Formats: sequence, structure tokens, C-alpha cells
Amino acid sequence: MTIYIAIWFVLLFASARRGNMWFVWVMMFLLTVLSGLRADSVGTDTEAYRAIFTYVASHGWSSYPEPGWVALNKIVAWAGGDFGSLLWVIAAVTLIPVGIVISRESENKSFALFTYYSLFIFFSIWNTARQTMAMSFVLIGYLALSKGRPWRFVLWALFGALFHLSAVFSLLVLAIRKIRITWPRLVVAMPITFFMGLFMTSNLIAMVAGPYAFYLSGDAAKNESPAMMIALSLAYNALLLWVFYSSTPRLRESLWMKIFTLGVVLYNLMMNFELGTRMILYFTMAQIILFPYYIYNNTVKQKGLAILIICIYLSTMFYLLIGTNSRNIIPYIPA
Repeated sequence: MTIYIAIWFVLLFASARRGNMWFVWVMMFLLTVLSGLRADSVGTDTEAYRAIFTYVASHGWSSYPEPGWVALNKIVAWAGGDFGSLLWVIAAVTLIPVGIVISRESENKSFALFTYYSLFIFFSIWNTARQTMAMSFVLIGYLALSKGRPWRFVLWALFGALFHLSAVFSLLVLAIRKIRITWPRLVVAMPITFFMGLFMTSNLIAMVAGPYAFYLSGDAAKNESPAMMIALSLAYNALLLWVFYSSTPRLRESLWMKIFTLGVVLYNLMMNFELGTRMILYFTMAQIILFPYYIYNNTVKQKGLAILIICIYLSTMFYLLIGTNSRNIIPYIPA
């Protein structure tokens, strides 16, 4: 646990400077090292990844998992790499797109990486690597969409779907980019969707999601800790309302604010279903870019208060997740 907390503090202190792109790339490299040197026992799905790599390297894979993941495994095996090499490649392919988006869009590069790390998105590489990789490609797509290039966004989302089919859900962003979010609409939408989520059932999801309902719901997909999901939903709602209320008009109208808002609304509706809340990560990851913007574009008179609230939220998330050994990252044992 010590090494994880040390990295967290390094990223936090480095956030005092707005630039520091060289520092971000150095930390990205160190995170790939941390990912690549771990033993099979570190990370929830690491042993399963080894089994897939062993099978794909020798036999190929006809259908599952997605073709992009199969290709990545096959390329590493063809190049003579072992499973350890694959872990390095997975981390690099996942982190490089994140670094590109941070370098081109973030108001504070180090704080963006601090947010990425604090929200445990990095550690998701050790648990849901296929989806986390797809999320990184979708993030590049969001950058393209924010620059007025919707077709590039669609292509990046579809490319991400080659690694995890769930990436197609990110296309929902196309439907909300022209919608104007106002404070009255937000105040009404948040409690309505929250109470709808409390009573959401598999049958209701099936009416909306159609053939994808089996992926999002079902008895096996229900959250085992509903109280925790409700608490997180309430926290998301409170955070969104505060950030939106205290943001500048320009930030309120930004694509990143709209993506995060969509994520919170969907989280409210899907809080009862584990796989459903996992899909929401495609939208809540907008925090990586949104929070650094917010710190420098808010209407709070005491600017330190805005920073403090975001840091309290991020530190609470980080220490809650690491304290419960989320993603099975403790203890860290080198291979």
C-alpha cells in the first residue's frame, strides 16, 4: 500500500504547477513499469489475462474476447513477448491516449493525472483492462468531438469497441452535445433520476436497452452493496450540483460538463446494477479534464475552497477504494 500512497502524494504536490507535461509523461512511464512488473496475484483479473494470453498465443480465439484484444495478444506473442511483456503493452496502450488528451486539453496537466489516479481508473487496467483501454480511445474521441469533429469521435468509439463492446454506449454523447444544461433543469433532473434509479428493475432496463439489457442487468449483474451505490450516487449528485453552480458560464456549456452530467444521470438510473455502473465510467471519466478546468474557471470567491472540495472528493474516493482493496491491488508483489 505504501507505494500507491507515495505516488498519490507525488501527484498531488506536483499539481501545484499548471504545466509539468514532462513530469506527466515520466509518471506515465513509471505507472507502466508498476503495471508490468506485478505478479499474477496483483489485480483481480491478472490470472485470467494470463490464461487468455496463453491460449490465444498458441491457438487463437474465435469469438471472445473482442477482436482488438485478440490482435493485441497475438502481436505480443508474435513479437516473442511473454505475459509480462503483454502487461507492459496493455498499460502503455491505455495510458498513452490519456497522456495525449491531457497534454492537449488540460488546464493543469499534473492535476489531471492526479484525478485519473485518484479515481482508480489506472488500477482498472489490472481489473477490467479491455474496458479501460476502450475508455482511453473514447477519451481521444471526446477530444475530437470538443473540437467539432463528430466523425472522428465516432471512429474512435468504434475502435474502442474492438477491445470492449461497451464503448458503443459512449455514442450517447452525440445526443446531448447540443442540449443546453441550465440550473433549474439540473435541480429537477437529479432527484427525479435518483428516485427512478432506486426502483429500477431489469424489466425496465430491457424496455430501453433492448438487446443490450442482458449485459446491463439480470440477477447476476445486481450490485452486492446497494447502500454503497446509493451513497456514491448521492455524492456524485452533490458534486455535480456544486461544480455546475459555481462554474463560469463558458464551463457550464462545455462538452466535458455535459459528458459528466450525462454520467451522473445514468449512474442514478443504473445504481442497482454493477455492470450498468461500469458503463457509466465512459462518461464520469470526463472528470479528468473537467476538474482542472473548474479549478481555474469558477465563481467561488475563496478560490481555495473550490480546490479543497475537489481534493476532498478525490482523496475520499482514493482512500475508500484502496482501504477496501478495490481491484485486489494489495499487497503489491513483483513477478
